[in-house]
Amino acid sequence: SRADGHSFNRLCHHTLGYMGPTIVVAKDKLGRVAGCYNHSRWIDSLSFQGSMDSVLFTLAPRFSALKVDRSQKACKGRHFLYLSSQTATTNKHGRWPCGGCGGGGEGGRTRLWIDAELEKLKWVGAAACATYPGGGDDWTPQDGEIEVCEVWGCGGRDAEVAQEQYRKRQALMAEQARKVDRQAMFGGGSSHWKDNPDKFILDIAGITGAGNDFYGDLDKEPPPE
Repeated sequence: SRADGHSFNRLCHHTLGYMGPTIVVAKDKLGRVAGCYNHSRWIDSLSFQGSMDSVLFTLAPRFSALKVDRSQKACKGRHFLYLSSQTATTNKHGRWPCGGCGGGGEGGRTRLWIDAELEKLKWVGAAACATYPGGGDDWTPQDGEIEVCEVWGCGGRDAEVAQEQYRKRQALMAEQARKVDRQAMFGGGSSHWKDNPDKFILDIAGITGAGNDFYGDLDKEPPPE
């Protein structure tokens, strides 16, 4: 955040598409440091993600590391990690926060949370958590104002190349989405204008003259005067 400013979009920019392990770490203005390790690639999603190798940790004021409970083999329903830039009012997990980054916890309360404004860092060491059992460093107060947030890539050059290719694909898709097929917009193509769904919308708006008793259809010629 020293280089790019406080922007959650920049956090996503540096994590998405990176095909290797990453560490997300944040420090608040009280000097407390917490973060997470993701062995898998990140995705921007309203669902939990990560793997059995995910870790939540604190570095200051005291070191603590919370590892996944491997006695439960199933990954479904586990709250490994979470990353979403979306601002929906609710996500697939009901009471859980939507936009932000974090992991762990139960009942809508994560153990680690970085909000979507990149303003608040929260760590709840004593929170109930079936994914990361055991207690970590307990903070009072539990949240603080973020001073620095960083992403560390641990996958080497191959992971960086994969991310560069991902960004090129995303840019290409965005450019294609901006292009408008004007012919299709105005009823062009192989289908007749009468059968085009756009005509029905324009009829309702009264633009085509469909609301006029004489001109119920643009294909009809107006009567001679």
